[in-house]
Amino acid sequence: MTTMYRMPRLVETPPTVELPSCMYKMEVLSCAQALDLGASYYGPSRVPSSEKNSDGVAALEVRQEALLERLQHLRQQLDHLLGNKVAATQVSSRSTFHPAIGAAAYSSPFKAASVHDLVISGNPTTPPFSLVLLRKLLREAGCSVYSVNHVHSSVSEVSDYLQECFTDQPLVERSKHKVAFTLHWKDVSAPRLMVNPLHQTQISGEENIIRYVSRLFPLSSPFNYEASGSFAVITETDQLLDQVSKQVAAGNNKERQAAMRQLNGRFLLRLGKTEWLMGNLCGIADVLAWSLVKQAQLDVAAPANVAKWYKKMSTLAGLAYSVNIP
Repeated sequence: MTTMYRMPRLVETPPTVELPSCMYKMEVLSCAQALDLGASYYGPSRVPSSEKNSDGVAALEVRQEALLERLQHLRQQLDHLLGNKVAATQVSSRSTFHPAIGAAAYSSPFKAASVHDLVISGNPTTPPFSLVLLRKLLREAGCSVYSVNHVHSSVSEVSDYLQECFTDQPLVERSKHKVAFTLHWKDVSAPRLMVNPLHQTQISGEENIIRYVSRLFPLSSPFNYEASGSFAVITETDQLLDQVSKQVAAGNNKERQAAMRQLNGRFLLRLGKTEWLMGNLCGIADVLAWSLVKQAQLDVAAPANVAKWYKKMSTLAGLAYSVNIP
C-alpha cells in the first residue's frame, strides 16, 4: 500500500544528538559570593551577617561537643556493663561452687564513678539508728560514706541529738564518697529506702533496708551474710530479722517484752560461748536488734545478757549507752 501524500523534509536531522550530563549546572561560589547572591535575591534582612554566622558556628560546636560527651558517657556505661559480665564469668570459672553466693554478690555498685545514693525516709519518733552503726561499719570495711539529714515539712521539729547522730561532723564534700546516706525526717509509719526512682519501688521496713545495705559490704564481711554465710546461716539470719522486727518494731508492749526474753534466752542457749546473736562475730541481726531496742528504750529494764550485749553494741556505734529519744 502506498501513501496518499508525500511531504518533503523541511529540516535536516543531525546524525547524532548530544544529551546533557546533568539537568542543572551551577558555578562554585565562595562564602562571600553566596552571601551577596542571597542578599540580591532575598534581601539583606534574610541573610545572616558575618557575626550571626560566627555565632551559628559556635552553637554548632557546642552541640557537637555535647553529643560527643554523651557518646563517651554511653561508651563508659557499656564498658562497665561488659566489664561486670566478664568479671563475673572469670570469678565463676576459676572458683568452686559456694552455696551461699548468689548473682548479686558478684556485682558491686562502687565500680561506677557516681556516688551510690541511698535516700531514706524516717520518723523521728522511731529513728533508724541502724544507719548510724552501718555507716561506721562500712567505713571500717574501707567504704567511704557521706551522711546528712533534712527535715520534711510533715515533721514539726527534730531534736539536735538526732540531727547530730545522722550527720557527718565535719561535713565534707559529697562527691568524694562511694555511698551517701540522705535521711529525710518525715511522718511515715516505717523507714523507707529509695535508690533509683526510675527502676524500683520503695523498700519499706528497717529490716529490709538493712538487708540492702548488707550487700554493700565486701564478700568476706560477716555483715554481708548472703555472701559469706552458708544456707543455714542465711536462713537463720533472715528469720531472726523478721522475728525481731515483728515483735519489737510492730508489736505491743507485751510482744516487746517477750522479744526481750527470747533474746536473753538466745544467749543462754549458747551457754555463754558467744557474744553476739549469730555467733562469735557481730552481724546484721545484732545491728537491727540494737536499733529497735534503742528506739523502744527497752534497755532500761533489759535482762542481764541483753543489757551486756546492748552496751557493747552502743559502744561499737559510738553512741551513748542509754539516752531518751527527745
